[in-house]
Amino acid sequence: MQPTIKRTAIILLLSFLMVSSGCGVFKKKPDKHVKTSEASSANYERYSRALGYELEGNENILLLEEVASWLGVPYKYGGCTRKGTDCSCLIGNIYSNIYGIKLPRRSIDIASRSKKINLKNLKEADLLFFKTSGNKVSHVGLHISKGYFVHASSSKGVMINHITDNYYKRTFAFAGRIK
Repeated sequence: MQPTIKRTAIILLLSFLMVSSGCGVFKKKPDKHVKTSEASSANYERYSRALGYELEGNENILLLEEVASWLGVPYKYGGCTRKGTDCSCLIGNIYSNIYGIKLPRRSIDIASRSKKINLKNLKEADLLFFKTSGNKVSHVGLHISKGYFVHASSSKGVMINHITDNYYKRTFAFAGRIK
């Protein structure tokens, strides 16, 4: 066999072996609704620091990434961008980007679309509703894990709090799950 034919045959054989062995050449892009294999312990440590609490290690890494990208965005009534957002738009953006679900624009309308659940049964993406002014729902947050939730505070912007923090414990209305 001539050297160039031999070299070509070897290259073709190696190419075939690489493709058939699943070397990742044709990896499917992960669905945003599924936890990816990139959820390493280093990622959980990094997001634990960013969110300010010790994660369990089984949270949806795409949700953590999305939440972390909003942290520190200033509050803006009626705002719906990373330059300024209110609570309902923040939650609507997260739901749309991570779960592909479009929520109503106002927190009271999101509340009416939610099925009430017991706090003991909180899961990822459940919603926490608060009566911060008057006796109607006026604030919403999204549960991440272990009672911690992301929301847009009118005084401090997008941040993480725990459901048992005094202010949120006092103004809590109910927990809900999107039907």
